[in-house]
Amino acid sequence: HNSSVYHSCIYFFFFQAEDGIRDFCLSRGLGDVYKRQLLSQDKIIFALRLVQIKLGRLCEEEISLLIKEPTVIKTTISPAIFNEKITSSQLKLLEELTQQERYAGLIEHISSTNEIWLNFLDAAAPDQNIPKGWESAAYEKQRATELGPGTTEVSLVCRDAAIIRALRPDKFLILATRIVDKVLGDGFMNVPPVDMGLVVERETTSKSPIVLCSAPGFDASFKVEQLTKSTNKKLTSVAIGSAEGYDLADKAIAAAVKSGSWVLLKNVHLAPQWLSELEKKIHRLQNPHEQFRLFLTMEFNPKVPSTLLRQSYKFVFEPPDGIKASMVRTFKTVFTQARTDKNPVERARLHFLLAWLHSVIQERMRYTPIGWTKTYEFNEADHRCALDLVDEYIDGLGDKSNIDPAKIPWEAIRTVLTQNLYGGKIDNEYDNKILISLVEGFFNQNAYDREFPLFRHSDGSAGLTIPDATKYHQFYEWIEKLPAIESPAWSGLPTNVEKILREQQSRHVITKLWSIQDVNDEEVSTGDLVVTQKGKGKDKKAGEGQVRWIRELRESIAAYIELLPQSFGKLERTAESISDPLFRFLEREVNVASSLLDTLRARLTEVQNVCEGKANFTSDLKKLAQELHARGVPAAWKRYVAAVMPVNEWIIDFRKRIDHFIKYLGSKQYQKIGVWMGGLLFPEAYLTATRQYVAQNHKWSLEELEASVTIHQGEELDDDSFLLTGMAMEGARWNEMTQTLELNIELSINLPPLVLRWVQVDRDKKNSLKEDEIFVPVYLNKSRKNLIFSIKIKSGKIDKNLLYQRGVAIIAWQS
Repeated sequence: HNSSVYHSCIYFFFFQAEDGIRDFCLSRGLGDVYKRQLLSQDKIIFALRLVQIKLGRLCEEEISLLIKEPTVIKTTISPAIFNEKITSSQLKLLEELTQQERYAGLIEHISSTNEIWLNFLDAAAPDQNIPKGWESAAYEKQRATELGPGTTEVSLVCRDAAIIRALRPDKFLILATRIVDKVLGDGFMNVPPVDMGLVVERETTSKSPIVLCSAPGFDASFKVEQLTKSTNKKLTSVAIGSAEGYDLADKAIAAAVKSGSWVLLKNVHLAPQWLSELEKKIHRLQNPHEQFRLFLTMEFNPKVPSTLLRQSYKFVFEPPDGIKASMVRTFKTVFTQARTDKNPVERARLHFLLAWLHSVIQERMRYTPIGWTKTYEFNEADHRCALDLVDEYIDGLGDKSNIDPAKIPWEAIRTVLTQNLYGGKIDNEYDNKILISLVEGFFNQNAYDREFPLFRHSDGSAGLTIPDATKYHQFYEWIEKLPAIESPAWSGLPTNVEKILREQQSRHVITKLWSIQDVNDEEVSTGDLVVTQKGKGKDKKAGEGQVRWIRELRESIAAYIELLPQSFGKLERTAESISDPLFRFLEREVNVASSLLDTLRARLTEVQNVCEGKANFTSDLKKLAQELHARGVPAAWKRYVAAVMPVNEWIIDFRKRIDHFIKYLGSKQYQKIGVWMGGLLFPEAYLTATRQYVAQNHKWSLEELEASVTIHQGEELDDDSFLLTGMAMEGARWNEMTQTLELNIELSINLPPLVLRWVQVDRDKKNSLKEDEIFVPVYLNKSRKNLIFSIKIKSGKIDKNLLYQRGVAIIAWQS
């Protein structure tokens, strides 16, 4: 998270503690303290790092294989071996495995028992059904002798985890947890419930602030307020963020230090500079009352002073996963029975709908970038404001036991929710369409029908229906009876999006764990290439005793240099060509790519010379070498927007782009042979160039042109048509024959070539939709951070709201 709160929690543990201290820290009790200070997705990273520390050199090869990116540049394994069901990145991981003695028989076994492995790919529990029969008995016997009985079991789980990582990454964390259980004991990942009162009483002091750090969407201040009620303590709360708030905070602390009361400062992450002053004031406190406690609530913010965090006791809170958990929390902490049961009886259903909407909004955050394209700071304050709004509207209808649902000001409620409260935080037009579709779906008079659906399945049938209830306790009882296992369809998402989420979590764990591996266990001097193993005695010269990470880097860089061409052609300018927008566009692309190619080859050669002992390390080259070894892409190389990927994949992708540029250079009308839009350095500029090209040829105004995109069906292209290739659609499929959208099981489907045309339309009809049309965004890559443009596609008979909620989009670049 690059957050100072994380830095202060685990930097000491991972990098500074001596071996004896680390062994002491492996105790279950202190481990629980650290786990309280981590987000749930990072607890497994913490645990796996502890596994490495405890095992030392044992199973080092096995665990390294689990977290390293493959060094394979171009796989020799045909995707046909798995019926094109796995990606090129997975094939590279698989080939990396087969280069190890342990997995030497794997490919032959997959080929000879193909149906078994294909079933494994589609299995609901592949971690329990990994095909057998490919293992080397001789290798396993030798490894068991080396490791001993207990560690051999760990090695075998690592072997299975490597297979799962390559072929079913969505299940990798299950195997990672098994490794933790084998080494640190069953249930190590479980964090016992925290008795906050006991912690405050026994583990904190009057000079150690208590930080309640939360993910966006969770306000932890109610935890302190509940504690003060149960302990009968006096509490002064101050919201930070204004000059008035700073003065009130100073006065509250000054009074509480003397009286022994408690102070709660809310949202201190909004004032990181002021926190530095607060830290000094706390340090200067003279004999504060022993009962005084200072609580700080904040969201993750790297600008919060790490020194303040180090002297604080920290808790990390995050919203509960799942709609059911969110609904339960809402009914317990936001609603009250007296408020919900107040006349008219229709009020209770509105409260329920508001809670369901808020829960769906929060749950979709887990599935970013499909649920929402980015993380928004929707929080409990939005929910409470919406509740006040609804009650105000209902109270305005008079003191009645019943009201006609048709008289509820639905339009006013929808407008405030979509434009002011939740909508006021959204800055992506398609996220806004999702919000509008949710609000319009829930807040209308049909919500008082007996079988009103809270969501619909992909076939249009109703899912859960609203409970037939009128009282707080009736709604709460219905919520408690909801199934523990939820479907993403409850939030309007495709059911298989859960697999994508688990794959993202696995990548996060592997990437973060690799990033905290300490290459400084093997130090390299900045003069001659002298290698020193920490605590290992004599120095060794490069070549004979070269440290492993430099040896691995040397091999990788040699492969990178071999992959990249020396140069590629350039465009010849003429008086005629310079007036062509498509020529000017391609010239710029080629010039930028050529310049970047020169930079890459030069810098890689410099590092290669150092690794081979032909030159000395400088601080700049050592930093570059370590960054490349960590599979990071140097900032100076990022001259165009690309998906986040390790440097080896980035270089392969760059080479692929160069190959396409060479193809374009060999055609006078490259726009007709198919342009890989996601592989362009500046795809938005290509869109502009094609528009200018058509406008220039026809002497039309740019403002009169609108993009039209259809699936290419083999027709001959005219001069106003531009062929686009390499795209995929997520959330639906685009029927080639009918040119309409259809719902499908797969989350992502490769599209055939598309034809882009610029059509002249009346200005007042631009961006208007027909009844059976929907706008579909075209994003640069799966992160959905960069919207290139939008196109109109026929939606057929599918409800538009369902399509928006499913996150239907076209992706221009994919791995």
